[in-house]
Amino acid sequence: MNFRCYIQNCPNPGFWLCSCEKKIKICGVHALKEAHVTKDSCNIKCIEKEYKNHLTDIFYAQNALSNLSQNVLKASSFMINQINSCTNENLYYIKEKYKLIDQAVILGNSELLISIINWAKNFDINQRDKTFFTSSVINLLSLKNDYAQQSSEITMLKSQIDEIQKNYHNSCEEIESLKKELENYRIWYANIEKEKNLLQESYEKLLNEVDLNSKKYLDGNWKSKKK
Repeated sequence: MNFRCYIQNCPNPGFWLCSCEKKIKICGVHALKEAHVTKDSCNIKCIEKEYKNHLTDIFYAQNALSNLSQNVLKASSFMINQINSCTNENLYYIKEKYKLIDQAVILGNSELLISIINWAKNFDINQRDKTFFTSSVINLLSLKNDYAQQSSEITMLKSQIDEIQKNYHNSCEEIESLKKELENYRIWYANIEKEKNLLQESYEKLLNEVDLNSKKYLDGNWKSKKK
């Protein structure tokens, strides 16, 4: 609701509402001066209470934005402090490496120098994936719902992809384990078959020996009786 006095360039709020069709608002100074509000067809009503309620709403709105601003600054400050802390820690660590170089020069230790060179080359910070960092910043700080929602969806999709990849990896490991187990069973079964065949051969050989000995025994008895 607009509480400006309808008189042009009047700085005073319009506490009086006219009953005419235009529903104009007039300040206390101009309420008695305006001709049309003095007509019998026009009445004015004090709306100062509504104005004060409006001021209260304005105060709460401004206070809400102020609190939001403080929260944004607080969250931003926290993240900046974390980045600064990590940066200082890295710079201190690099400084310690410089000291090792001085020691390597004094001791003539070329291997230490080569190890430092290789160590430094392994850290290409600028080539690291910054997508997760960007999405995290947007999720934490962005006040634009579309950005926050898109970032949240991207993060959720990445989590789902990671979960799928993890499950796929676990499934592959399980399949490999089952393959090894199946191979062990195959070897075990082959050994059992081999042992069974050996036992069968031994059994048949034993039967043949028994048959042969039985025949010899029977032949010997028959010859003895014949004599």
